[in-house]
Amino acid sequence: MFKKILTLVLGALAVTGVAKADQEPIWDGNKVVMELKELGNNAYALIPSGASDMAQKGLPIATTSGFIVGEKAVLVIDTMLNQRLAKQVLALIKSKTDKPVRYVVNTSYHGDHSYGNDFFPEATTIIQHAATAAYISNNFKADTEFMMHILVKGAALKRSILVKPTSLFQQVGN
Repeated sequence: MFKKILTLVLGALAVTGVAKADQEPIWDGNKVVMELKELGNNAYALIPSGASDMAQKGLPIATTSGFIVGEKAVLVIDTMLNQRLAKQVLALIKSKTDKPVRYVVNTSYHGDHSYGNDFFPEATTIIQHAATAAYISNNFKADTEFMMHILVKGAALKRSILVKPTSLFQQVGN
């Protein structure tokens, strides 16, 4: 079923010109520069440079991230698409605290939210829904092919481990 849906999506993107090899990706993981925005109470958003201008023009904006500095450690929300972006996230965290990154929450199974997991410290606990972990395990190859078509120009997706040891939570309620 997933392959049929992916084929339909890629076909639609090809028709609109988004997925054509000779065009730029909708946003390029090799070029995005993340900026830090302080939200208050030790919470920070990480947004792509120029996101406000892009939003006003109706242009696609790269995935965002964020982190919360706790009493003893840091919790990160989404590790981004590739090593380059994950390193930016880690550097921006370091600019605000020397506390260790202990937790990462993957908000989605899509690679632009979770492929950076492998570039975080080994002791980091990855927290995600059980369905997210299962999807990543079962569909990693198709998802990386999809991401390569629309978000990356060249070979910027490098991932040595599919998913680190993970803490899973089950969805509560509806």
